[in-house]
Amino acid sequence: MIQPDHLFGNFFDDKNITDRRARRFAIDALAHLTAANGSNQYDSIIADLTAKIGAIDGSLDQMLIDIAQQKGATYSVDQIMEAFLEEVSYKRA
Repeated sequence: MIQPDHLFGNFFDDKNITDRRARRFAIDALAHLTAANGSNQYDSIIADLTAKIGAIDGSLDQMLIDIAQQKGATYSVDQIMEAFLEEVSYKRA
């Protein structure tokens, strides 16, 4: 958020900006740059931003895998089987 005492500060240093919000902002900025790139003036920025978005995606994917593994490690075998059977019966219906 813009604060009077933080007018010229780094807005991306805010603790409320998560990786997912930064990714959404980057994708939105990429879409705007791509739309305004009629004379190829933003090609280098678009290429750099695309690479950064890929890095964020990789980081988020790894984080989700780590969370899933941690969550799976805390479930009992019976809980996993129950969830699996519930999911299969839901998809079958």
